[in-house]
Amino acid sequence: MKSLITIESLTKKGKTKYTVKTSEDSVTVSEDDVVKYRILKGATFTEEEWESIKKGVTKANAWDKVLNFLSYQERSKKEIRDYLQKLKVVDAEIEEIIIRLESLDFINDERFAYNLVNSYKKSNKGPNFIGEKLKQKGISETVILKALNNYSPVEEKEAISQIIKKMQLVKNSYPVKKQKQLIYEKLLRDGFSMELVMEALSKTDFDSNHHERLHRDFKKIIEKEDNKAKIITKLMQKGYEYSEIKSLLDDLST
Repeated sequence: MKSLITIESLTKKGKTKYTVKTSEDSVTVSEDDVVKYRILKGATFTEEEWESIKKGVTKANAWDKVLNFLSYQERSKKEIRDYLQKLKVVDAEIEEIIIRLESLDFINDERFAYNLVNSYKKSNKGPNFIGEKLKQKGISETVILKALNNYSPVEEKEAISQIIKKMQLVKNSYPVKKQKQLIYEKLLRDGFSMELVMEALSKTDFDSNHHERLHRDFKKIIEKEDNKAKIITKLMQKGYEYSEIKSLLDDLST
């Protein structure tokens, strides 16, 4: 005769969960599970029935958790798969859940990519940056290219122009050469085309109010260094012009 699993107790756990203690184990179930499987104190199930119930409960729990995961923001298929793997959901059930989510239009990688492009565009990020983010989210190359078609060269140039203007305001105390270097590096980090960045910088007028910074840097260096060639090299690496460095050194000698 097959042994039976007996429900010994149900204990409320939170608003909608119960801890079910049986003669063999303990599991957490939802109110819906209690009703669906008639999990009542004193009820008995065969081992096969109880294992089947636990599998159903596990799948339902995974579904509830993935819906909660989606409630915060849109997710890619890869993000869903990674999340379910962390929950230790078996691969076959993961694929079932993903298929169900797609059939309900809860996830859609094309829509996800399109929305992510628009979101990062508003944050003044370039196409290369966005493309890399989409790759990290598991979006296919074909879908990435299609989504990035919504980011025109005109929009990219406008974003570059806005960033240059903002950075000029905060980097004005640097020499022009250093300003250009800092802006160039930021724009590349933000994923903009090198060609468009260089074109924009070449067409931008720069001014500088760096003399106070030059004197400050000069003073710091000469406190530690008395070799003129090394002083010149260090200051030129900071973007200062040879002529203005030479002028300070000449003043120092007089």
